[in-house]
Amino acid sequence: MSTWNRLYILAALFTLSSLFPASGQDLSVGSFAEAFEYAHAHQPDYLIWEKTADQQTYEVHNAKGGLMPKIKAYGNYDNFLQLPVQLVPSEAFGGEPGTFTEIQFGTQYQLDVGLEASLPLIDTKVWNRVRSAHLEKQLSDSELQSARQNHKEQLARTYHLALLSQEALKISEDNYKAADSIHQLARQQFDQGVLEPLPYQRLKAAAFRAKSQYHKQVSSTSSNCNKLKYLLGLDQGDSIHLTETIFFQGMPEEMPNYLLETQPDYQGATVSLELAERNLKASRQRYLPTLNAIGRYSQQAWSNDTRMSNYTWFSTAMIGLRLEWTIFGGNLTRNQINSTKLQREIAEARLHQTEQQLVQEQHDLSTDLVQNLEILKSYRETYAVYEDNYRLAQIQFREGVISIDELLQVQQELWDNQRQYLNSLADYLIAKALIAIKSE
Repeated sequence: MSTWNRLYILAALFTLSSLFPASGQDLSVGSFAEAFEYAHAHQPDYLIWEKTADQQTYEVHNAKGGLMPKIKAYGNYDNFLQLPVQLVPSEAFGGEPGTFTEIQFGTQYQLDVGLEASLPLIDTKVWNRVRSAHLEKQLSDSELQSARQNHKEQLARTYHLALLSQEALKISEDNYKAADSIHQLARQQFDQGVLEPLPYQRLKAAAFRAKSQYHKQVSSTSSNCNKLKYLLGLDQGDSIHLTETIFFQGMPEEMPNYLLETQPDYQGATVSLELAERNLKASRQRYLPTLNAIGRYSQQAWSNDTRMSNYTWFSTAMIGLRLEWTIFGGNLTRNQINSTKLQREIAEARLHQTEQQLVQEQHDLSTDLVQNLEILKSYRETYAVYEDNYRLAQIQFREGVISIDELLQVQQELWDNQRQYLNSLADYLIAKALIAIKSE
């Protein structure tokens, strides 16, 4: 068995053990749309985001509960160890003027049960809390949407990198085969005394360099697939097969674009500013009074017996209005106003900052898409030429027409072109996918 065959078998076994584990499910993915659909159904983050959105809905319901009437039942059982005493002029009972008689009120044991109801009629704090809860719900939705978008963008990057890693693995394998074939020929010539040690060593080093690049690519492909499995919601013991074929795609008829106002980060920054303005308004309205409608019905029983064996019920009922107005609260309201003013200024600055970042991101993506397309066109035209040059160089080297330096130069030109072509293809496909995601 030749050296190449042994190395190829070992590399194949390593690749299979890294990319296609023996245990777990086997997932086949034919496009990025399929990958996202699977991730949406199996990635735990999506379940967490859905539960978080549901939880925020209940926060809105809780805030609205402050506008509803409140009814509570209460009961008190009191044991007066010392009953209150009141001094009454004795002459009211026929006694001597100028003297007082002690009168004790109540009994030792008292039972009080009843119902109490209240309804806020004017309460700016509760009203503002409801409006703020709606804005906080919108802010939470924007943050969750931003998290979903970030995950989808990360998935797009990883998917295309994994796809290109597979393509790079095939190319590096072909490079290794070609370099090892030249090495084996040079070794025969060296053993026959036809080739000098230095040229032979250079060809041998080139073959070893190709082998190292191949194994590095095996490791990189395995790493990208592991990252992709995590983003899809797969276990590391599962296996994944990417069946999509990469091919050159030209620019669509219309330049893809998207509106900044539709981006979750921009929407979140806008809602944050609205929430800060609402908080500022609410802090200023803390000076206003509150008005509540109240009602109470209770029954009381008095007795000097612990078990209340001998008692009489007395009923009381009341309805009315309660007005509360804080005249001075230690400058708490003023400090709150100053604090919310700063919050609003911060929110306004962050909105401006977010807008600038999104504009820059949009410009970079559009530039990458256009420039990498032009680069791809150039590399695509020269790719076949470099491959043909290397094929001819190998033939001419075997025939003794060209030198080792010329062969190695053509080989290095091909490898450089392959690397640049794949990098540009990755940048182009990722930029195109990101713009598509942001345009949804």
